[in-house]
Amino acid sequence: MTVELVNLFATLATLIVVAATAVAALIQMRHMGRGNQLAAFNELVGRLNGPELASAQRFVMNELKQKMSDPVFREQLMVPDKRTAQTAVWAAQVVLTGNYYEEMGLLVKSALVDRELICDGQGSSVLAAWDAMLEVIATWRVSDPRALENFEYLAVVVQDWNARNPNGTYPRGVRRLTIPPPG
Repeated sequence: MTVELVNLFATLATLIVVAATAVAALIQMRHMGRGNQLAAFNELVGRLNGPELASAQRFVMNELKQKMSDPVFREQLMVPDKRTAQTAVWAAQVVLTGNYYEEMGLLVKSALVDRELICDGQGSSVLAAWDAMLEVIATWRVSDPRALENFEYLAVVVQDWNARNPNGTYPRGVRRLTIPPPG
C-alpha cells in the first residue's frame, strides 16, 4: 500500500468521523431544544395553576364581563387614580391575566415554545381569556394600539389551529374508549 493510498484512507476516515460528530451534535441540539420547550411549557402551566394566577383567571372568566357593564367600574379600571381598593384588586387580576397570555403569545411567536403544544394543551383557555378580556383590550387599545398584541396573535394562532383540527387531534388508528351518553 502506497503512502498516498494510506493518506486517502486516513482523510476519508477523518471525514466520516467529522460527519458523524456533526450529525450527533444536530440530534443533541434538537433534543435540547425540545427539552427547553417542555420546560417553558411546564413553567407556563405551573403558573396558570398557581394560586395567584388561578384567582385572577377566575375573576376574568366569571365576573369581568358583568363588571364591564358598570360605567363606574369601567372608569376605575381605566383610570388608576379613581380606583377603590376593591377595584384595584380586580384591575390587578385583569392585568395579571392579560400579561400571562401576552407572555405566552410572545413565546409562541418567537418559537421558544411549540405552537402545537400550546394550541393542543392550552388553546381553550387562551380563547376563553381572549373572549372574556375583549372589551378591556378594546378600551386599552384606544390609548395604546399595541396593547396585548402578542395575546391577540396567540388567539389567532389557536383559532387557526382549531379550524385545521375541528375533530381534535386524537391519533388515527388508535382504538377509542366507549363513553356512555350523559344522563
